[in-house]
Amino acid sequence: MEASMQRFTRSSYTFWLILLITFGFIYIARTHLNHIFGGMLELMIAVGGFFLLIVQLRNNHKITKAEFIYSLNNTFNDNDEIRYIYGKLKAIRDSKSDEKFSEEDSRRMGDYIMFFEIMDYLISQKMIPISLVDRIFANKFFIFMHNPCVQAYQLKYTGINQPIIDLYVRWYNY
Repeated sequence: MEASMQRFTRSSYTFWLILLITFGFIYIARTHLNHIFGGMLELMIAVGGFFLLIVQLRNNHKITKAEFIYSLNNTFNDNDEIRYIYGKLKAIRDSKSDEKFSEEDSRRMGDYIMFFEIMDYLISQKMIPISLVDRIFANKFFIFMHNPCVQAYQLKYTGINQPIIDLYVRWYNY
């Protein structure tokens, strides 16, 4: 969190510094140069400053997206219930055994499901594109959805889990 605040602060300082320098050059051009040359210089400085601001805003947007995906991944990895279910899913996948989830395990899936329901909401509301989460979370989502035990338990509750099914269709077609 501290690192993101430092980046935000540095970005803000850069933004305001560019803006201040641009207005300073415009002021100097306006007060000290003749009218025609000063007007052209003023226009060039304003256009240059505008492009620098656009570049800065774009960089800030990229940093914000990176921080968001990092935070989302930390949320997934810091939740004990999610970690437990994901670990069990990987163990079942890797062992190719007939190991199943217990009734208790099935109840512990709630946080895992809720995490992806929130992701479905963010994607369906166009707050984040699916391409942003695909590389990091596709395996975590599809290992869950393709597990026969999960399907047997969770499909009993399709009314409750409809957002997960919607996300599956959207993501699978992506």
